[in-house]
Order: sequence, then C-alpha cells, then structure tokens
Amino acid sequence: MHHAIYFGHLFFLHSAFSLFIFYLNANFQETLSALQTDDIFRGIVILVIMLVYFMLIENLNANFTEAKKSMKFFLFVSSFLSALLTMLFLVSI
Repeated sequence: MHHAIYFGHLFFLHSAFSLFIFYLNANFQETLSALQTDDIFRGIVILVIMLVYFMLIENLNANFTEAKKSMKFFLFVSSFLSALLTMLFLVSI
C-alpha cells in the first residue's frame, strides 16, 4: 500500500511538472527583449513552482523510508513516464 501512495504522490508531482513544461514551451518562445512584464512575472512564478517541485520530491523520498532505493527509482521512472504520457494525451485532446 505504501508503494501505491508513493506512486500516486509522484504521479501528481510529475503531472504538474509536465504541464508547466508544456506551458513554458508553448508561451515562452520569444527573445528576452520581446517579453513583457507580465510574461516575466509568469516565468518567475513558474520558476518558484519548479523549485517547490524539487523540494517536494526530496521531502517525499525522505518520508517514505520503508521502500528500497531500487523500488523508489523504479516507481520514480514509471510514474514520470506514465504522467508524461497521460499529460501528452490530455494536452492533445
């Protein structure tokens, strides 16, 4: 059961991460001189959210101590790939 909870947390975090990457890729393809103030503000907010993402991943790994490192790595990679495929599917609709 702990593995399913760990996978669910990782899936949620990776889904949010992939959505932010898609948003950045779609909206920030201009040069820095062409960006306006609200674009820079949105970029800073997304940067803060990305930093929080990395801190939550570290915290999640520290809290789930009962799983082995190899199992954590497998769950990390599988949740990342499944979240990426799910978000690609949802974004393409």
